[in-house]
Amino acid sequence: MNKINGWLKNYGIMGARCLLAVMIVVFVYLQTEAIWVSLVVGGLLLLYLVLTFIERHKYERMIGNLSQAIQDIFEERPLEIYPQGTDDLVSKVGHQLQRLEETIINTKETARTDKENIQQLITDIAHQLRTPLGAIEGYLEILKHPTTSDLEKSQAIEALAVSQQKLAFLVESFIKMSRLESRLIQLKKEPVSLKETVLTAVFQLHKQAESKGLHIELKAEDNLVVPHDRNWLGEAIYNLLDNSIKYSHEHGKIRIELTETDLFTQIIIQDEGIGIQKGEEPLIFQRFYRGKTVSTQAGFGIGLYLTREIVNQHEGLMKVTREEPGLRVTVYLPK
Repeated sequence: MNKINGWLKNYGIMGARCLLAVMIVVFVYLQTEAIWVSLVVGGLLLLYLVLTFIERHKYERMIGNLSQAIQDIFEERPLEIYPQGTDDLVSKVGHQLQRLEETIINTKETARTDKENIQQLITDIAHQLRTPLGAIEGYLEILKHPTTSDLEKSQAIEALAVSQQKLAFLVESFIKMSRLESRLIQLKKEPVSLKETVLTAVFQLHKQAESKGLHIELKAEDNLVVPHDRNWLGEAIYNLLDNSIKYSHEHGKIRIELTETDLFTQIIIQDEGIGIQKGEEPLIFQRFYRGKTVSTQAGFGIGLYLTREIVNQHEGLMKVTREEPGLRVTVYLPK
């Protein structure tokens, strides 16, 4: 019915124009009484009507194509490619629809990726929390059992404290990950001594290194000033040193070197520990990833991921190099 109404409307308008043209020709003839003048006027009017009909038909077809393109977008069908280099309005609208289609596709792809990442994150968090929660549940059952001795209760309480610390660490790490990934953290970068930031992290880990007889060697200039957030970059350096200490052999050495180039300030941390296997260089910064050589060591695979996020927000870069023995991690900070 709509098509019939449209047909009647279009051809009704065309008929009215034709009637008006005939009336103009008759009027000209009556005024001039010259047939050739009337024929010229009639020919011009006929040419105008034909051109108008052709142009109208062309634009109706183009508008129909645009309407079909919009329908294709809604139904997720690929759009017709509009020729580039044309300046007519329909082509411009067509190009805009193609950009709209690309935006919608990219948005859907981003939403799908975000959904998968969230699902994976929930799975990873549940997996990480399962161990300490299961341990807590088990130790509570031991404490509630009437035959549990005082020694067993004391051991269970100590184990509960350890599990509680692991749980608190995981929750705090998840909060940091969320804040870093969502860019809720505003870094307060100030031009301060990089050596002091590194020394603060070293002092925090002094007892841990001393318990393994490790020697930490720092080579840096006193006046090395770099714009950075001391708290967050200090945590990144702490995570790197913590890994070096954790995976180093007893009585080994850890070297820290701060150097400058034309573009970057480098933080190099090198240990003589168990290192990583070939091909794991791009993997160790993934969330919850644990290297094949450290599967028997305590850890959750969060520290290096957080470190990379912190360095990224400092607009820096990180590089991992396998050594024989050990591992060298280089942080590049813009000057």
